[in-house]
Amino acid sequence: MSRWDDPTGEFDDGWGGSSSSHGTGGGAGTGTNAGGPRPGEAPSGAAPSSPVPPSALPPGAVPPYPPADTPQPAPVPPTAPPADRLGSSGAQGAANVPGVYHRVAPDGTPELWPGPIPLRPMSFGEMFEIAFGVLRFNPRTIFGLSFLTLGAFALVGLAIAVPLIILASTAQPDVLGAGDNGASNSFNAGSSLAGSILGGIIVAVVADTALGRRLSFGEAWARVKGRILPLIGFIVLEGLLFLALVVPFAALWIALAVTENWWAFGVSLAVGIPVLIVLYTWLGVMFTFAPSAIVLEHTGPVAAFRRSRTLIRGAWWRTFGIIALTGILTSVVVATLMLPLGLGIGLLSAGGAVAGGGTMTATTILALVLLAAATVLTGSLVQPFSSAMVALLYLDRRFRTEALAVDLLAEAERDAGRLAPPR
Repeated sequence: MSRWDDPTGEFDDGWGGSSSSHGTGGGAGTGTNAGGPRPGEAPSGAAPSSPVPPSALPPGAVPPYPPADTPQPAPVPPTAPPADRLGSSGAQGAANVPGVYHRVAPDGTPELWPGPIPLRPMSFGEMFEIAFGVLRFNPRTIFGLSFLTLGAFALVGLAIAVPLIILASTAQPDVLGAGDNGASNSFNAGSSLAGSILGGIIVAVVADTALGRRLSFGEAWARVKGRILPLIGFIVLEGLLFLALVVPFAALWIALAVTENWWAFGVSLAVGIPVLIVLYTWLGVMFTFAPSAIVLEHTGPVAAFRRSRTLIRGAWWRTFGIIALTGILTSVVVATLMLPLGLGIGLLSAGGAVAGGGTMTATTILALVLLAAATVLTGSLVQPFSSAMVALLYLDRRFRTEALAVDLLAEAERDAGRLAPPR
């Protein structure tokens, strides 16, 4: 962990890093003035400059410091990085130069890190602040990827849903309702799949953010394009696993309903539904880091399940708490954004239902298109925050259990060496 000897930061070099930490990749300052005197000053705790006149010294002795009236050389100003290495993050410092992001640790210790993510275990409250910092660090790529991913799956969902509505419009009203339900279900499934894949894509961007790198669209896509199929495989396996949990309970409920054993049916519902919720929640948290492992560690879907379980072990409740709070916050934001849009779409659908016939079909399709657009826009704003929180949780667990920070700091130092200006 980086530490400064002067917590007031008065020896800041003026471009986002201390004069003793250029190119250190977040480590403690090792420059010529690191924790020591400024040019022309005696070390801390030393006697005043030449307290004894030279004539009073023993023969051959040299004063420890030059007399006070001796001219001192002007301090050499720190070398600023080239203009093309400076970022657009204001006081935060350079975009691609490790060791120029100021932070204050929970214990009040000032720090320098390669990027906006501290390479150490993070507290619960820190993660929310850092997640917003990650989004501000590379907004074009993160929000752009979110919009493109969600938009692509929304178009696929509409391509399936609209023909179903058109076909159902020529049938009986109950068939039309089934067509509408099928269209909505297909669209919702596509949105869920898009959100899961997007989480895996964003974790690649967040991982490079920890090193102070800003991935472009092309670079981010190059990182994840080979992992899309494993991500889809993981999503399918997860869905089958959850389905396998539901099937025995569903079979029992159907059998009790057929035999009209309503007392047993009610008891099984009262017991089975909470059990399913607990199992679903437990497994969902246990597999939280599987997409991250697939993208960053290049594991397969099955190995990703095991890897996530290993990382979660001993931290289930903490992971659950952070994910649950994140979900509550994002749900409130989505509901706030969607409420006026939902009211407008509902009025449009109601007007079409009153008109009936072809008008009803047209308004139903228009309402679905508007719903898709609203879902994409709100998801593009909210989903990146949720995905960034999961990525930070993943990094935090690896910082705590595998000393990943050491490897990342070494990588940051290599980056600093490649980007350092020629001497």
